[in-house]
Amino acid sequence: SAVVIAQNIMRHGTFIRGDTEHLTGIQRGPGYVASLAVAFLLFGEYQGVIYGLNFFLLLLTIFFFHRISQQFLPGRWAIAPPLMLVLYWGIAAHVWVANYELFVLAIALFAIWAWFAFERTNRIGWLAASTLALGFWTLEKPIILYALPFVIILLWWRQRKQLTPRILMSALFVFALINISIIGLWSLRNHAALGTWQLGGGGHSILRRSTQIDYSFSHLINLALSFSLGDLIGSTLSPSYPADGKPAAWDPAVDQRWYQKGWRITEPDGSIRSRADVDRAMYRQAKERIKENPIKFLATAPLGLLRLNAPLHYNGQELTHLFYGTHGGLPLWLKIGITIAIRGIWFIFLGIAFYGLFAKIFTRDTRWFLLV
Repeated sequence: SAVVIAQNIMRHGTFIRGDTEHLTGIQRGPGYVASLAVAFLLFGEYQGVIYGLNFFLLLLTIFFFHRISQQFLPGRWAIAPPLMLVLYWGIAAHVWVANYELFVLAIALFAIWAWFAFERTNRIGWLAASTLALGFWTLEKPIILYALPFVIILLWWRQRKQLTPRILMSALFVFALINISIIGLWSLRNHAALGTWQLGGGGHSILRRSTQIDYSFSHLINLALSFSLGDLIGSTLSPSYPADGKPAAWDPAVDQRWYQKGWRITEPDGSIRSRADVDRAMYRQAKERIKENPIKFLATAPLGLLRLNAPLHYNGQELTHLFYGTHGGLPLWLKIGITIAIRGIWFIFLGIAFYGLFAKIFTRDTRWFLLV
C-alpha cells in the first residue's frame, strides 16, 4: 500500500525493502508515496496526516482548476467549474484514503496551467515546469505515455507561428529531454528492482477485458443494461438477468489470479512466478484472445465507457446496484423513477460537457485539446 511504501522511504531510503511483501501490482510512480513520506517525517505517522495531505492536494486542485477555468470563461463564470468539483462527492471520497488520485489530479491541472502560462509568455521555464509535472503524471498514470506523441504535435502546431524556429526547436528539445529523463529513469529503476521495464502492469486489465469475448449476446445485453440503467431496471427488462442482480463484467478467475498478496504469485498450474512475469504472460494471453475475435473485442469497448462514466455513490462506488433487493417498503415504480432521475441528470450533464468540449474543438480552438 502507499502507506507501507512511504514508511519504507522514511526508514530504509527505498521504495521497497526487498521482500516486496505488500506489492499487489507493478509499483506506480514515486510522486504520491514520496509526498506522503515527507508528510510523515514532518508531522508524524498518524492517520490525520494522510487526510491533511490529501486535503492540501484537493486545495491545489481547486486552485489550478480555477486558474485554468479563467482561460475559458469570463468573469465570475470561472468559479463554476471548481465549484462543481468541490460539490462532487466522488472527489471528496479520495480525501479519506491513501491513494494517488488527488495527487494525479493536482499535478495534471498544474501541467495544463503551466502550459497555458508558457503559451502566454513564451518562456521555456513554464514549459519545463509543465513537462516536469506531465512526466510525474505519466509515472502515476502510465496510459498517458500513449498521449505524449500527440502532445508533441500539439506543441509544434500551436507554437509554429508564435516562436522562431530556433526557440521552437529548443522547446521541443526541452519537452523531449525532460520526459525521456523522468520516464526513462523510473523504467530503469523498475527493471533493476522488479525485473520489468513497464511503468505499470496492464496485462491484468487487458486480459479481463478480453474475457468478454467469451460472453453470450444475452449476457452482454445484461451487462449493458447494468452499466447504463442499473441492476434494478436491467432485471426488470431482461428475463435472463442473473438471480443475484450482478452480471459478471469479466471472468473472476483473472482477479483471483492477480490479486494475491505479495510479489510472488501462485499460478493455476501450481508454479510460483513474479508479478512481472505474470503480467507479461497476461499480455500474451490477452493478445491471443483478441486475435480470435477482434471485432467482438472492439464492439464490447463501449461497455467499459458506460461503467467508467456511471454516477457514483457518496463512497465513490458506482450506483449500479442501487435499490436491487433493498428498500422493500418502496413501490417498484418509485425506485425505478428515482433511478432514472439520477441517471438522467447524470447523463444529460455528461452530454452537455462533451458537446461543449467537441464543439469548441471543431471551431479550431486547439486549447481545448489539452482538456480532452
